[in-house]
Amino acid sequence: MAPSSFADLGKDVRDLFSKGFHSGVVKLDVKTVADNKVEFKISGTHANDSGKTDGKVEGKYKCKEYGATLTETWDTKNTVGCKVEVEDKVLQGLKVVLDSSFNTGSGAKDGSLKTVFKNKFFNGELESGLHFKAPLIKTAAVIGCPAVGYEGWMLGGLVHVDSGKSALVKSELALGYVTPSLKLLASLKEMSEFGASVYNKVNPTTEIGVSLGWTAGTTFTKFGLAAKHKIDKTSHVNGAVDNSSNLKLAYTNEVSPGVKLTFSGVLDTKAISGGDHKIGFGVDMDYS
Repeated sequence: MAPSSFADLGKDVRDLFSKGFHSGVVKLDVKTVADNKVEFKISGTHANDSGKTDGKVEGKYKCKEYGATLTETWDTKNTVGCKVEVEDKVLQGLKVVLDSSFNTGSGAKDGSLKTVFKNKFFNGELESGLHFKAPLIKTAAVIGCPAVGYEGWMLGGLVHVDSGKSALVKSELALGYVTPSLKLLASLKEMSEFGASVYNKVNPTTEIGVSLGWTAGTTFTKFGLAAKHKIDKTSHVNGAVDNSSNLKLAYTNEVSPGVKLTFSGVLDTKAISGGDHKIGFGVDMDYS
């Protein structure tokens, strides 16, 4: 099994801090599959404070015979997107992704070409913007340790380069250790921002995550603790707290097969009586 992509390192902890917490919004997600095997996803959010509503429609068709996937999107900002993916056809383990978008209102265009290659001990990608000007080049890779007994160790790196200015835009290093129940990660961004996270699946019903962060030249350290607990087969609770006095709580219940309701809130514990508290509600309907 190939190592995870660089973007997915630490994903379990990030999910514990973010998934299910609809801060100050009403959120709707609907998934279904048409008779012709086209997958549709409709998502929308309504902000309680501003009254702003955003939405997005996505259609995905997988042609397994050619190893290709076509994804088309449209959102309320009048942006139309098209993504074509071809995997394991040119070379085993290689995926080529052509992604493009067009805003029908402003006429703005964007596009990128990305190649991803992975095998048992390597997962790397190279992406270039498709513009008339010099593109932004993005590359990332994760290498798994091949030594027997040390298979869980991973080393990853990410670099973004502005080819027009020959300038380094972004850089990051990460060292991780992964087992089915324990995932550790340490990272260094721009040689100045240090981060660490720990994910532990305590048992089949309980997950916990810890996140730390510190920037060189400052005395402030970011700290957060999150947990998820399954009450029964149809419901679970989430909680997260950080040292900025923010407390997140959420309760999710599958009221019928494929339909989940989520109630969540973010509390400012520094000012319980008059703080900036936010309540959210989510509906997730999966008929796929």
